[in-house]
Amino acid sequence: MISNLVLDGLEVIVQGSSWHRCVHNINYVRWADDFIVTASSRQVLEADTLPRINAFLADRGVRLSTEKTVLTPLAQGFDF
Repeated sequence: MISNLVLDGLEVIVQGSSWHRCVHNINYVRWADDFIVTASSRQVLEADTLPRINAFLADRGVRLSTEKTVLTPLAQGFDF
């Protein structure tokens, strides 16, 4: 439950302004304490979105798992 509460507010940080969300086609889906983020390009995720996520989590004393954090094209699929 605590892991789930830590993620409250992340959606706003990930998606940014409505302009940013629309231009980069950013989507955020959360299921309990797991989440995925999609964007129009890998560069947007690496250069903009991932640093936002890392800063948000660092403020809460947690970090992403390097083993579970994967940047992959949607066409290849993913598994929670």
